[in-house]
Amino acid sequence: MMMTIAISASAITRKEARVMTDRLAYELRLDARQYNEVYHINLHYAPGTTHKTQAMARVLTPRQFDKYMAMKRHAHAVPLPPRHHRPHVAHVPHHAHHAVARHTAAHRW
Repeated sequence: MMMTIAISASAITRKEARVMTDRLAYELRLDARQYNEVYHINLHYAPGTTHKTQAMARVLTPRQFDKYMAMKRHAHAVPLPPRHHRPHVAHVPHHAHHAVARHTAAHRW
């Protein structure tokens, strides 16, 4: 029963499963049988789980499965934006560094 709760809590909506399956159908050229099975896999298994990967391996041909795995790897390899575009990097003017250093040094004595 706990397994059922865990799977249903992490499962995606029918619309999300359909969108994912449509993309895979296009990229992997799924036949009708594969399409239906992949749709059910997408609907019942959370993305990125080992169980989903194993289920996909049983449905897809070896060539399709290799391409599927390459697509998964590519989806996780999102490059970081250039340093000056990162929102968490604050720009501090050069003269401010010297003011902080003088202020800190004066208080230590």
